[in-house]
Amino acid sequence: MKTVFAMQASPLMQHCFPGSLGYSKCCRYAEDSWMRETMQPMCWPDGKRNFEQCCFFRFGPTLRGLPFESEDADGVVFDFRSLQLKLRSSGSPGFWPAAWIFARLLADVRQAQQQADAFHWPEGAERLSRLPDRPLRILDVSCGAGLSSVLGAARGHNVSCTEVTTELLQLAGRNAAKNGVKLRLRKWDVRREPSWRRPRTRFDLCLLDLTYFNLHYRKLQLNEMLDETQHPPISRVLPVALRHLRSFLGDCCLYAFAVVESDWKVIREGLPEEMAFSNFTSELLRSLRHFSASDRSDVLRDCGAGHTGKALLRPPPSISPLGWLENAGWTPPIFHHLVLW
Repeated sequence: MKTVFAMQASPLMQHCFPGSLGYSKCCRYAEDSWMRETMQPMCWPDGKRNFEQCCFFRFGPTLRGLPFESEDADGVVFDFRSLQLKLRSSGSPGFWPAAWIFARLLADVRQAQQQADAFHWPEGAERLSRLPDRPLRILDVSCGAGLSSVLGAARGHNVSCTEVTTELLQLAGRNAAKNGVKLRLRKWDVRREPSWRRPRTRFDLCLLDLTYFNLHYRKLQLNEMLDETQHPPISRVLPVALRHLRSFLGDCCLYAFAVVESDWKVIREGLPEEMAFSNFTSELLRSLRHFSASDRSDVLRDCGAGHTGKALLRPPPSISPLGWLENAGWTPPIFHHLVLW
């Protein structure tokens, strides 16, 4: 599939980032004066563009308000009214796009389905149509500070969220309390069997942020020492996590993954979109397809949305077209993807 749609719909990307450095590298810490001084001549050597022109537009300052951790011990208040996230906190939050992508999905699932249709992702719309029109049972895996979990709960959904450390769970709990919602907090490393009791019914939607395991590929890129016991590839982690979800947590009707940015230089040259996928993205998609092919029990039954009758094999994963998140108004031009399976 060619990426003409992504290129036509992203003139700002072509204007602001004509070189090899994109939004996520040039604008990630745009509030920091040292980063401005260091990155501005690298990103815009001709002096015709700058941070103010290319980083601070619509989602620029708001997306960057995604806390992975916060200095505010009392928690962070999220302002969801405009879905342009604002923080009322003295902390210094970091950039965490997966949480924002999942939060936008949970803000209005039916609207997300309509946007998938409107912006040329019919397979995504079909996957989302399987979710029932009622409060959803959601599992948010690796919830971080709890942005997506808190928003899901604020929208009336029943949300359980997991993290690998007690400290992160406490952070998510403080943020939930600060925003007036309740979450079920569970400690879980996806590489280990869960220690908590199996739920009575399966989850409607499971959000899996496994982008931490992109560190494996980043270390390879940088020729750094790699300990695969500490930083395994996603192809090793994902099947284990899925088996644990099936065996111990009752499975999910629909799985959602956020995957890391594609190579804009490849896209700009008009090459097939698949060639632009990061190693992490390609390995995740390959692992999902292999898991479905090797697991005869991987079936879709009634998800409560009228798709009743004979059980069907789960269809292959569907990845949002490059530029879909940007065109649907979910993110600035970071060229991440949403995967539905």
